Amino acid sequence: MVSFLITLACIITVIILIGRGYINLFVFLFMGMMLALGLTIAQGATLSAASSGNKWIDIFELIKDSFISTLTGTGMSILPIYAYATYMDKIQASPVLGNIIAKPIMAAKNPYFVGIFFGVFVIGFMRVAIVSAFAVMALFMSTLYPAILRAGISRESALSAIFVGTCFDWGPADFVIAQHISGVIAGDLVPGISVTNFFIEGSLRVIPSSLIITSLLSGFICQFADKKMGYVFGSHRPQEEEPKDVVEEVKKPGIYAIFPLLPLVFILMFSPIFPLGINISVLTAVLLSLIIVLVIEFFVKKDLKARVGDLRDGWIAGLGAGLTAVVSTQIATQFFTGMLNRLNGFQYLVDLIKASGLSGLLLTFVFSAAMFVMCFLQGGGGVVGQSLAPMVPGIAESMGVSYYALAVPIAFAGGFRCINIGPAAHMQYIVKTGETTPGEILKRTIPMAAIMYTATLVLSLIILR
Repeated sequence: MVSFLITLACIITVIILIGRGYINLFVFLFMGMMLALGLTIAQGATLSAASSGNKWIDIFELIKDSFISTLTGTGMSILPIYAYATYMDKIQASPVLGNIIAKPIMAAKNPYFVGIFFGVFVIGFMRVAIVSAFAVMALFMSTLYPAILRAGISRESALSAIFVGTCFDWGPADFVIAQHISGVIAGDLVPGISVTNFFIEGSLRVIPSSLIITSLLSGFICQFADKKMGYVFGSHRPQEEEPKDVVEEVKKPGIYAIFPLLPLVFILMFSPIFPLGINISVLTAVLLSLIIVLVIEFFVKKDLKARVGDLRDGWIAGLGAGLTAVVSTQIATQFFTGMLNRLNGFQYLVDLIKASGLSGLLLTFVFSAAMFVMCFLQGGGGVVGQSLAPMVPGIAESMGVSYYALAVPIAFAGGFRCINIGPAAHMQYIVKTGETTPGEILKRTIPMAAIMYTATLVLSLIILR
């Protein structure tokens, strides 16, 4: 109980400090260091797996470990995509694609219905191939987000569509799913269980329908929220554009519209979805795309020196900007959440649920609610999900349903990073980019996430029963 209260106090402190304008990076580092210091004093021993020889110096070694693991893990997905998006802006390829996307949205009787549907559906679908939610978020923030704004929809609604789309963790190599079912695999509780089988036997049969339902209804939610906010349709269009010129073609060849999509094409083409026997990383997909773009740019503009200069000012500069703007905060956030996990405060929730005596569908709701709490406070339900997942096969058997009928919605709930009050790096990135507040995002994403979960649960119990 004490560790749970300390965990809540730390998270609330982070939110207050960020709300008062303190730099996110330093808030997360400071709070992480305070937690590491307190844990070192309480345990009387080092927290580092590879000690420097001094338990106090090891606190800084923990920051180093977080830096290395984040940079070589999610950082290797985020940085190339972020830099590629910067390069697309540099050569003005993003506006070409943005104008093409904006046209049908603006022509629709209800731009919210079309624009938000397109945003949620496309991003949710691409999560099959792109494991990193942050990477797909960064890529679509430079392509789809400006297009939705040009169509007249508010920043908050455009951001919410992108954010909710990233919550569809359902691919054949998805990290959230792998984390959730790790205890089930370790205990050999379900014959033949693997992340790939989870995708084929469970997610693939349910999530596409859930994605369509969520995409269809999200537009009405965003439209209602914009009206309640007092948003004047079109007022968030880029200031340099007048409404009548929004869809005026950028003076670039039409092929430029394909450039921002090339990494997505390569990632999807060489993903486990298509049995080509080739599986490439995000970095490889970006490098292949860069070569193609550079060659075409040379044939269009001829000046090779200038084209290499664009690459330097776009992609190379984008790597530095991505490290400063995104990955550094991600490192600090991972350090903070890592210390929170060592505190093990959320184990209190796990123990409460295990001792509750509940069973069946009611226990399934309680499991999911616990992960919603984790998502709300930290941006992910990983710790609770991992601890409770081994109980799911027994609950499913007692209800007379298949393991996947319960496991799919429960695991899905663990990835609802869009329901977060502020500490998660994903929310920080969205809020900073859109110059808005977590509250305005949550007004839209909470009901959208409720639809996602409800649709997934109902469809799972019907289709996977």
